[in-house]
Amino acid sequence: MLEKIYQLLKNKLDRITTDSRSLVEGDIFLALKGNSFDGNEYVEQALNKKAEFVIADNTTFKDNRIIVVPNSYIFLIDLARHHRKKLQTKVIAITGTNGKTTTKELVYHIFKNKYKTLATFGNFNNHIGVPLTLLKLKPRHEFLILEMGANRIGDIAELCHIAEPDSGIITNIGKAHLQGFGNLEGVLKAKTELFDYLQIENKPIFYNFNSTTLVSRIKSYSNYISYGNTGIHADYEYQLVKELPTIELCETTNIVLTSFHSKLFGIHNYENIIAAITIAHHFKIENELIQDGLDSYQANNMRSQIVNYNHNIIILDAYNANPSSMQVSIESFIHFEDQFKWLILGAMAELGEQQDSEHQLLVNQILNKNFEKIILVGAEFEFAKPLKGVLWFDHVESCKIWLDQNMPEGKLILIKGSRSIGLEKLVIN
Repeated sequence: MLEKIYQLLKNKLDRITTDSRSLVEGDIFLALKGNSFDGNEYVEQALNKKAEFVIADNTTFKDNRIIVVPNSYIFLIDLARHHRKKLQTKVIAITGTNGKTTTKELVYHIFKNKYKTLATFGNFNNHIGVPLTLLKLKPRHEFLILEMGANRIGDIAELCHIAEPDSGIITNIGKAHLQGFGNLEGVLKAKTELFDYLQIENKPIFYNFNSTTLVSRIKSYSNYISYGNTGIHADYEYQLVKELPTIELCETTNIVLTSFHSKLFGIHNYENIIAAITIAHHFKIENELIQDGLDSYQANNMRSQIVNYNHNIIILDAYNANPSSMQVSIESFIHFEDQFKWLILGAMAELGEQQDSEHQLLVNQILNKNFEKIILVGAEFEFAKPLKGVLWFDHVESCKIWLDQNMPEGKLILIKGSRSIGLEKLVIN
């Protein structure tokens, strides 16, 4: 039955959508169920919007465009895996606590200069987004740069089962989603599910020797290509020449030094860049094309995005935040030589029992630093309200009101917080 449906849909697999709201004429609507929604309730709506087919597992609506399956989610997984096996596309999987999206974009911008390449779009990196991404593959695609996210142990293993990656990288291991992982060891266990899969399949692992947490597990793996800083005895070694206001680095693996540069800034983005360069080297991409790819990538989507706002320079890094990413972002911000720096931080989400302690550690990190003003947003920071030099708001709306009335000029401002806080509202209308 799967092959029969596949043949029926194979020319329009990239138009399968699970969101009836964004559906346009000719799309294929797949009705999924979740904890708070049931896509089967929108079958009629999808048909009225002229969907070519509707795939559902619990509908009484009658129409010859409806394909009834036992379980829509399992069907999505099976269809994606079936399609993936039909193609010769090489899948490079990218996961990690921080930097996976930026690394994915860097790899994509480099690879598309030499190969026909597709990459994960937006945040399609979970158990639904990954199969939908696979279904967008065409026979012409030589590579898929696939981002894999995780909130709990077992997520990455599930995504490996779906996508069957041919190689993979873990950017780093840090404190994030602790509500699901429990602690740093839980994060390590979850992320290395990618390496466990690749080890069993005897496929290449790109190993970050700069990550002491990852290196602690190196004896578990054999088929790896290592990278890191000069003198760390990796297969590919690099040296950071300059991190601000933009990055310059050189590769020191060979006798002849090779220089690279990027519009990005900070030690955290240096790590993302050397990861992308290492992957590109493994797949025989020339240095000129690597540099072209680095040049073509401009940070956006609230990830280290530079925004000019009311005569201020804003570093907008409000897509997500966790203790590890907060630390590296603030450390890079401290190194900027500007005298007039404002720091606006939003609360961090999904920290579970460590929520209070991690927010306290963060506040300890930023006090007594050379910031002209510190603004904290979110109930998790209320304890810092009495502290000298700190301005606290319970939510972004009240902060926005104050900022509109007290908007400075000529400042360098870092805005960083978890997506749920919505700090982008401060500077994006």
